[in-house]
Amino acid sequence: RALQQQEIVRIGDQQPIPITARVIAATNVKLLDAVKAGDFREDLYYRLAVIEIEIPPLRERPDDIVTLTKFIVRRHCHNLGIPVPAISEKLLEAIQSYSWPGNVRELENLCERALLLTTSNELNESHFPEYVAKCPTATNRNLGTMVENQTQLIEKALRTHNGNISKTARSLGIARSTLYRNIKKCSLGSSI
Repeated sequence: RALQQQEIVRIGDQQPIPITARVIAATNVKLLDAVKAGDFREDLYYRLAVIEIEIPPLRERPDDIVTLTKFIVRRHCHNLGIPVPAISEKLLEAIQSYSWPGNVRELENLCERALLLTTSNELNESHFPEYVAKCPTATNRNLGTMVENQTQLIEKALRTHNGNISKTARSLGIARSTLYRNIKKCSLGSSI
């Protein structure tokens, strides 16, 4: 009722109250598949599915990890009232190589944890759990596999959208500038 008629009724009251609200919902489930399986209400899906934005998981966007990490660290430092520390290059390499199964929430929690545990003016691998800090870095072959996967993902999206950069970037959930950088990095100039 709140979504469809833009009004609510307080518990125990009978008078509807008009509201103005925008609802942003996030999920890691394909909702249309859940609707077909009977696991999600069809009417709710069609009320929510006005604009859908599909954002690939962090492991498919290694270039965004450094930017997100710096943003998260700055925000937590501001909230905690502490100076923003530098972030070591080795740590940045390790977090780019880690697969982030918990996605942005995991990154945010580990950044906050690191800030709460450090007394130095630089975050490094010692402030992150060993499974992140000891993750094979850019010099190891895991990054090669990640770049291969990223290349395949971009190639497929470019083919799907007939080389249209705007549509491809939108479908991948990244900015056009990031897509251009990735095309150059993956040597995909001939795919455009």
